Amino acid sequence: MKWRRVLVTLALFGLMATGCSTEISTDESTRNDEGEIVEGGDVGVFVLAIGDCFDDATTDEVASVKTLPCSSPHDNQVYAALDLPDGDWPGVETVQLDASLACLDRFEAALGEPYDTSPLDIAPLYPTEGSWGAGDREVLCAVYNVDLSKLTTSLLD
Repeated sequence: MKWRRVLVTLALFGLMATGCSTEISTDESTRNDEGEIVEGGDVGVFVLAIGDCFDDATTDEVASVKTLPCSSPHDNQVYAALDLPDGDWPGVETVQLDASLACLDRFEAALGEPYDTSPLDIAPLYPTEGSWGAGDREVLCAVYNVDLSKLTTSLLD
């Protein structure tokens, strides 16, 4: 069942970086007038936008990712963004679960097919305890091929 892969993916994909890193606001990509990436580069997680395509991160805490035009082979695409509710840090397990459920809720509307029958899976990026303390509540919902093959187009068109 894909739900198990979601939880494993959370552990492999990593957590959103703390608010202390300057990498989180980096944007070395080139975008056209519509905001689409036409030339990739390192992009901080606070700069990633819905529709951005990127390759897997290589660290446990993700501060930035390598973006690419969606027409180039890539690992992931951001399909939704949301904020978790304010309040005290609920714990990593709760944040992971809330982020996963929120991304699942947005899957079909964004991608045009039910999650259960799709060859795609989700990889939410979510706040760490440190970034939560600095006011970060943003979750980015990314999608990738379950078989880990590269995506070669935007999935949002």
